Parts: sequence; structure tokens; C-alpha cells
Amino acid sequence: MKVMTLFTLTGFLIILVTFSFVTTNDPASDSREPQDSQVVHEQLAEGDSTDDALDESESREQTPPAPEQVEITGTFLTWHAVRDDDIDSYRIYKVGEDGDEHVASIAQNERKTYTVEELTQFDYYVTSVTEGGTESEPSEIVSP
Repeated sequence: MKVMTLFTLTGFLIILVTFSFVTTNDPASDSREPQDSQVVHEQLAEGDSTDDALDESESREQTPPAPEQVEITGTFLTWHAVRDDDIDSYRIYKVGEDGDEHVASIAQNERKTYTVEELTQFDYYVTSVTEGGTESEPSEIVSP
């Protein structure tokens, strides 16, 4: 009885893995990227369960869009919010000769404005950040 159960479970796992591979490589199937199936198969080869491997491959985050319409007006740096439920905050960077400096973080639910007196002396850009910490590409660089 135990041997039969083992063969049944092994057969089910083989069918499940084959089905996952076929459906993730089918262009007409869901939006999962082809590299996700490779990650799943590598994790299965390492001994992870099918559910663990699929959960981890689906949890990788996409890069969020960068904020748009970034402007400097007087001592105010403003931008339009990114319309994405995963956005958690925005990061403001000052462009300098020795590299870019992260100068502030603004929560998603706060006003999309950064104010500082020296704003008229430097160039700036803004990025959006997801709840998982994935940061967007920089917005356009704005000058006073």
C-alpha cells in the first residue's frame, strides 16, 4: 500500500511539473515570464516543493514606473503620483559632482512636494518605491 501511494504521489508531481512547464511556456497562457518556469524547475531540482517554488517565482516584483511631471517652482519640488497600488513612497535625489545623494523620502499618502531653500542651487530627480523596496528608474532630472 505504501509503495503504491509513493508511486501515485511521484506520478502526480511529474504531471504537475510537466503541466507547469507547458503552461508557463505557452505564449497564450498567463503573463508569467518564461524565466519564471526556469526558476521553478531549478528550485524543484534543489528539493523545494512545487508550491514553494511557484510562490517564490511569482513574488518577484516588477520595477514600478517613475514619477512624471517633476518640476521645480521656487523652493518647491513637485511631481505627479504614480497610480499603482504597490507604491509605498518616493525618494528625492540631489544630483552632485560626487554622485547623487538621497535627500528625502516622502510617503505615498503625503503631499507630493519637497521643500528646501537650497533647491535652486542643484538638479533633482524623484523615484517611486514599492512596498517590497523595489525602486523605479529616475524621473527626468529637473533644474531650477
